[in-house]
Amino acid sequence: MRLLTSALALAAVALAGCQTIDGATSPEGSTTTEGTSVSGRADEAAAREQQPRVREILRDLWDQFDLEDKPPLEDKPGEGDLVACSFDTTAQSSSWAETARLRVAEEENPELEAEQAELVRAWLDDNGWERIDNPAPESSPVTYHRNDDGFTVTVAPQLDARVILDVESPCFDDQGRQVG
Repeated sequence: MRLLTSALALAAVALAGCQTIDGATSPEGSTTTEGTSVSGRADEAAAREQQPRVREILRDLWDQFDLEDKPPLEDKPGEGDLVACSFDTTAQSSSWAETARLRVAEEENPELEAEQAELVRAWLDDNGWERIDNPAPESSPVTYHRNDDGFTVTVAPQLDARVILDVESPCFDDQGRQVG
């Protein structure tokens, strides 16, 4: 039941806030970059410029996992893309998001997942990231964090031996200005 609750909470947050640029809702807030067409929209250009910083944050988070056989982040397939921010359906606004998944054990191990997720959360806390309200039920292991620059991080233990990290840049409007 906790797994279902966690999955539903993560899906609800992702569906509420992120859509791919073509308007299709992304199930985890991001899609692969393969096949993405490049346009001249200012919001997309500004969001694309955030990719190095998003990747840097993701690498910092990945480094917090303390597992002997942890693969390098570079071995994980790229899962970043532009996402549409859903502040207002009449305005175009975009951000850059990337997701990484780490299998912490071969079989379910909620204690190890929780321990690894807490290492990431401790690093976020120590580096000035604010924990933001969790719209999921109180029993959800998912946490949300934001820094002063407007980047957000979701830490989501899946209770099936995986921890998912999602990093999203601030949103940019059709003038290329940061919004939200």
